[in-house]
Amino acid sequence: MISKSNTSERSLESCVTANPEETRAWGLKLARRLQAGDCLLLIGELGAGKTTLVQGIASGFGVPPEKIRSPTFVLIREYDGQIPIYHVDAYRLRSAEELLDVGFEDYLASGRGLVIVEWGEVVRPLCPPDSWEVRLEILDEHRRRLTSFLGAHRRRKRHRDGD
Repeated sequence: MISKSNTSERSLESCVTANPEETRAWGLKLARRLQAGDCLLLIGELGAGKTTLVQGIASGFGVPPEKIRSPTFVLIREYDGQIPIYHVDAYRLRSAEELLDVGFEDYLASGRGLVIVEWGEVVRPLCPPDSWEVRLEILDEHRRRLTSFLGAHRRRKRHRDGD
C-alpha cells in the first residue's frame, strides 16, 4: 500500500513491503523519479534492505540487480547504466569527512550520475539540501516500511514544473 502526503518541508511517499522482491519493485518505481545529478540518502538499521532497494533502483537504469553489492568495504561502487550510479556505503566511517578523501564531492558536483548513499545520515552535512531521502524501517522478519522524502528545494522546483 502506498500513501502520499505533503509537509511544509518535503513530499512524502510511504509503503510497506512484504519481501525483497517488493522492495526491489518499489526501488524500480522510485528510479522513474530520479535523474542524473540527484543524491539519494538511505537510512535504516542493518538488515533493513538498503542494498536490496539499490538493486531495484539500479535496474531502473539498466543495471542488472545481481551486479549490485554492498560497498561496505570499498566505500564506493560505480555502475554503468543509462546514467552512472555511484553507490556509497558510510557504515564504516567515523565521520563524513572520510568520504572527502575518496572524492565524494566530485561525484556530487559532476552531475553526471546518481549518487546513492547507504547510512546517509552520516554524510547528510556533505549532501545538497535537495537530496532525496528514503528511510527503511524493519517491522518484522519480512516486512519493511519504506518512506521517501524529497528535499524542500526540489519539491518547490518540481511544483513549478507541474510535477
